[in-house]
Amino acid sequence: MSQWSLIKLELDRSAKYPLGSVSRAYFIRAPLDETGLIDNMRLSREPQSAAVRRFWPSQHDLSGYIVKSTSGWYFRDADAAGPDEWFASILDASITAGSVLEITERDGTVSTFRVAEITPF
Repeated sequence: MSQWSLIKLELDRSAKYPLGSVSRAYFIRAPLDETGLIDNMRLSREPQSAAVRRFWPSQHDLSGYIVKSTSGWYFRDADAAGPDEWFASILDASITAGSVLEITERDGTVSTFRVAEITPF
């Protein structure tokens, strides 16, 4: 059985950010199964419970919804006019504490984020 969780992703180390950055992060609220994958069946039954927020110190926050794609998940802008308006995506991968995920921004920029915290609720 999956568990709804609040997941905090922090920017991992890179050439531009050799120490990473806790101020560049995503908060994701999603149901995770026992292997750490987002549970699509549960999410489809309770889509209003799932959400994502991106915060950067130099830009306004982005908030939205999680939508399944063929290879993973899109983070769709809450203020989007159409269903194809998204601000980031991740591949379908296990989300466990300390693991890393690649997030692709709409402009094609790919950044690595570390799973800093998972809090079940």
